Amino acid sequence: MKRLFIALLALALFIAGLWIVVIPETMLITLLNDPLRDSGVKAEFHDFRKGLFYNFTASQIILSNDSGRPLIEIDDVSGGLSFLSLVKFRPAAEFSGTIGGGDMRGEVRLLGGKTNTHITIGDASVSEIPFFTLLGIDGRGAISGEIIMNDDKGDIRFTVANADFSRMSFGGSALPLDVFKSAMGAMSVNGPVINIVSFTMEGDGIYARVKGNVDRKSVDLTMELMPEKSFTEENPIFAMLRNYRVSPGYYVIPVKSALSF
Repeated sequence: MKRLFIALLALALFIAGLWIVVIPETMLITLLNDPLRDSGVKAEFHDFRKGLFYNFTASQIILSNDSGRPLIEIDDVSGGLSFLSLVKFRPAAEFSGTIGGGDMRGEVRLLGGKTNTHITIGDASVSEIPFFTLLGIDGRGAISGEIIMNDDKGDIRFTVANADFSRMSFGGSALPLDVFKSAMGAMSVNGPVINIVSFTMEGDGIYARVKGNVDRKSVDLTMELMPEKSFTEENPIFAMLRNYRVSPGYYVIPVKSALSF
């Protein structure tokens, strides 16, 4: 029994020693940064600290574009590395925090030279996420979603509930975002290009579909509006959209603009 106790104590000290001495904080930051290496996005870690037995904390992680403008701010981050994953030379980290007041959970794994990333977000406030402000989207809404990436390829799915957006102009086109109350979308990511697989928005008496793609330099989308007749009669915005009318109850608006992300 005494020998077993000594062996377990030695193992515990060895594991703690590996964490404290062999694995520096810079290695952890590199692991967490790895999914971003080809995206043009940089991560800045505030008050990053290692804890005991492979856990870590950070008061905030800020994701910024090449020009240093914040896109996403993650607060109260905590997580840890799997010791078994290190033994197998396949580092894996799990972490959690808050984005825009909503919950965020993530996992990053290095497998065979590739990085697998899985992130979920629940009920984050759109108004508190700088990325939407950069796009010119002003208003409120609760966004939830999931991001699954394998290196620079993957999928994004999201929903927006209780939306209350302001009307906006994008690339010279007027977009009546203020009439929609919810949205749902699915996108595929291939390197710097995000392709809209499915993106719909709904309001009282109106439905919209968005298709196209976005990359770091430009937006090339088409918005299809399908309002009920009573809706167009009650909303003056459709007098401004008459040039986009294809047929009664069907409008097609091009959304094209340069980006500087």
